Amino acid sequence: MFINPGMMTPKSCNRLLHLIYFLLIPVFSTVSCSHVPKIYKAEFTDPAQILERCHTVFPDGDRHFVHSIEVELAGGNNAFMLGITRISPQNQTIWAVMMTFEGMVLFDAVHNDSMVINRAIPPFDSQFFAQGLMEDIRLIFFEPEGHPIEIGTLVSGESICRFHNHNDMITDVTIGRHSHVTINRYHRQRLHRSIRLYRGKTQNDPSLFQRLELIAHGPVKYKMELNLLEADFLNE
Repeated sequence: MFINPGMMTPKSCNRLLHLIYFLLIPVFSTVSCSHVPKIYKAEFTDPAQILERCHTVFPDGDRHFVHSIEVELAGGNNAFMLGITRISPQNQTIWAVMMTFEGMVLFDAVHNDSMVINRAIPPFDSQFFAQGLMEDIRLIFFEPEGHPIEIGTLVSGESICRFHNHNDMITDVTIGRHSHVTINRYHRQRLHRSIRLYRGKTQNDPSLFQRLELIAHGPVKYKMELNLLEADFLNE
């Protein structure tokens, strides 16, 4: 499915692998000058309503997604691929496949309590890459662990829920205008990941987004844009 009938040349394949090599960085290695913003008490909205809106951002059932992915690196270099993801929030399980449009599987792994890598061609065989990819998928699709420590609004008026875990990680889920969503992950008070989620005009599922942007902050910056091609519920 979704296979381009054209052939990928060795030169273009090597270029793709070279570009994605820059994604092989430790999960906690990025540093940013952006700090955790202040949250204000919501004056006209019940905090329970804000929390409910934050909950609905994340799928509550097993799902299957196919995205086209564009990776944008410094210097104007771009790479394109397909991402196939199956998630089970209840079981905390992720199955992720990255492949070229011509059908070559670059990475195939399952993660729950441990990582099982079914296929990973160099340089995708790095543990840093596997762990980082699963953390990014978890950030996009899984509700943050624990109870929110703050609920309210930003100075801009956007509604926000803030979660904190034991690894010095803070996750902000922000609901903006037109129900656009931003998820910011901070490590030790500094911005680590930003995810912007945009719904399609005809999408009614509050946990389904037509376009996602993931931005990695730090010395090695990159941006990934994911466009939804397919989304299905998985049978029990």
